[in-house]
Amino acid sequence: MSQSSAAAADLAYFASAPEQADVEMVFVPVFQGDDDLGDLAGVDAAAGGEIARARASGEFRGKPYEFFITPVRDHRWKCARIALVGAGSREDLDVERLRRIAAACSYTAALRSISSVAFVVRSNLDSAIAVQAAADGLTAAEFDAGAYKRRSEVEGRYPKRLMVALTSAQADQRRLDEAVNRGFTIGRSANLARQLANEPGNVLTPRGFAARVEAAATSTGLSVEVLDEERIRALGMGLLLAVSQGSAEPPRLVVIRYDPPGAADERVLGFVGKGITFDSGGISIKPADGMDRMKDDMSGGAAVTAAMCAIARLKGTHRIIGVIPMSENMPERQDRRDDQHGCRRAPRARRRAVVRAEARRNPSRGRRDAHRRLHGRARTNGLRIVWRARRLGRHGPECRGTRGRSRLAAAAVS
Repeated sequence: MSQSSAAAADLAYFASAPEQADVEMVFVPVFQGDDDLGDLAGVDAAAGGEIARARASGEFRGKPYEFFITPVRDHRWKCARIALVGAGSREDLDVERLRRIAAACSYTAALRSISSVAFVVRSNLDSAIAVQAAADGLTAAEFDAGAYKRRSEVEGRYPKRLMVALTSAQADQRRLDEAVNRGFTIGRSANLARQLANEPGNVLTPRGFAARVEAAATSTGLSVEVLDEERIRALGMGLLLAVSQGSAEPPRLVVIRYDPPGAADERVLGFVGKGITFDSGGISIKPADGMDRMKDDMSGGAAVTAAMCAIARLKGTHRIIGVIPMSENMPERQDRRDDQHGCRRAPRARRRAVVRAEARRNPSRGRRDAHRRLHGRARTNGLRIVWRARRLGRHGPECRGTRGRSRLAAAAVS
């Protein structure tokens, strides 16, 4: 799926009946059992009886995520094809199942390079909730996992035009329009996190990560502050500096602030996300073939970035601060990142040391895996205390309800 087609994609609520959707393909969820499609009268006739035939023969049973695609023969339907998608048992349908069904439809459309689609919501859920879940799911295939492949090797294109329709007319169209926009925003923000986490460690270094986060956050109107290694040292964040001391890449600390006018109250919600762009600490406990995945330790920071951007776009009513410490965890400067060059076993034995922390808790470390725990403590203890006391507690409202997002492996820190 090309990035250019994804960038041009548009998703909206379709207020008319599904047969009036002027698109290439209409996706219709079908439940297992006695689903007679009574709320979509004429759909089987529009397909020339192919839907009834496929169901009677067992070619299509309505199992979750199975598909049956047939051309439209009735000119009263404006779409070119109808695609049935299995929704499983009606009793098992919830918001997450509906989102996944819509996501499966977006992948199917993208693989076939369908330029325009409509997804018909059929559920007993609240209409706005169901429409939001469908819009969220339809964005899934917009993420381009083949960004580093040749364009000739990438299969399919993401649709440029997507619609979410209901089987019956709804009076409150404004509420449904807002629900589609909310689902689309949440889905695209999740794709931002997926895109960041998909980058290799030699591309997304701490400085590169900080630049990407700053660009994404400022584009939504958020205020961003990037602290370099000198400011980190001045703040006494020894744990974060200790993690980065074996790398040629300096650490960064990114602070994202959302301060809406007329906030609901003075309390501040804090998000803290781990941003280890490559973690060679796993060499003490992981086999060689697992090292290529050690670039994923920045996923917590990517999630915080995506959440902050989504909140800003959706105009949340509470003050929020996001803190992302970024570093590489390498045994020695200029060491190779194994996700790029293949695995290299670095020296496992390192001198035990005591690292001074801002939180006045000074852990010692031995194994390389303990560096991950050091960063965890930097994230949970040092960073929370520093930014509450120095940035919020003394100069503004208190930060409460801190939420952490990280990925930690088991290791001992004594």
